[in-house]
Amino acid sequence: MQKPSQLNDSLHSVDLTFNIIYTTMTVHHLLPFVSTFLEYTNCKFRLVDNGCTSEEHQILEAFCRQSDRLSFYSFNSANVIPHGQALSQLQEMETSDYFAFMDSDIFATGIFLESHLQSLQEHIAICSCLPIWHSQNEVEMRENFTIMGGCFLKTHNHHFLGVSYYAIYRNHQLTEAIRATGISFSSYHWPQIPNPHQQTLQRLGLQKNFYDTGKVLNILLQQRGETITYQPTPHLVHIGAFSGLSLQYKSEYYKLRNYMLQHLPSPVRMYLRRLRHPAYQIMSAIEQADLDFRTVRRRSTTQYLSHLLTLSSEEKGEQYLQPLPLELQAQIKHLGQQCLEIHKQYSK
Repeated sequence: MQKPSQLNDSLHSVDLTFNIIYTTMTVHHLLPFVSTFLEYTNCKFRLVDNGCTSEEHQILEAFCRQSDRLSFYSFNSANVIPHGQALSQLQEMETSDYFAFMDSDIFATGIFLESHLQSLQEHIAICSCLPIWHSQNEVEMRENFTIMGGCFLKTHNHHFLGVSYYAIYRNHQLTEAIRATGISFSSYHWPQIPNPHQQTLQRLGLQKNFYDTGKVLNILLQQRGETITYQPTPHLVHIGAFSGLSLQYKSEYYKLRNYMLQHLPSPVRMYLRRLRHPAYQIMSAIEQADLDFRTVRRRSTTQYLSHLLTLSSEEKGEQYLQPLPLELQAQIKHLGQQCLEIHKQYSK
């Protein structure tokens, strides 16, 4: 196991703080992951309370007192602020050369940062960490899809989109672009996008009903002549969507809702989606099936791991994995063992 003293000396001079955002009901499960980053990097980490309970707030604050490389920030909101809006607020606060963030359900298994910093010599941003449950078929967004979801890396016509799971941006150029365009990390429905940028997206063949966190910003950055790269990182492991789905899993309302959605015929599910989300009102059967399959994989993964990491659980929770292909089941079980080992090693 490599210790901080073994890390490349060039990393010591980098002023880099990763923002890690926590939502309610995830702190107990995910906080031990921070210790893996303290072990395998020399940078700093800001742990952010986004709608956490008072107990979770106190846990995060106390954890940050253990190291001078940790700091704590709270949005002081009883409700969870949308991810893109939260990132935008954190970016406005950042004064260093880099703006960096990662999802709270990512952990490190080895040294990884040096190659990312090298990429930033050529690109305005580097992103990484597609979830363990993602399919290679989902990397490219199809032409007739209307929702530009978070997992899409590029479009059918080869425009790069990037992802907002893990990213490092050169902050000064990023700030200039945000001020010039008026576009932030927020997600956008088509009518919310200013007309000049709508025209740009139409010219690129990228008019969609909905754009997930950071997608519009990344597209416009590249239209300004900047480049963004995705770098697969074997020493970073991303569960994916743990924050949102773990909350839903523990809520009795969402338990009932998810059970009903799993057992309703596909046309009924689509009708209910369209009632509560205008972006779903124009969606092909292929896009609907793709969305359904992603939802099943996200839900199964997070329910299984949430169950596994709950110390009071006596069962392994393998019933949650039954809807998944056997190969993915094996991957997630291995991931579960990694999570348990991290908890055993770092939890107090």
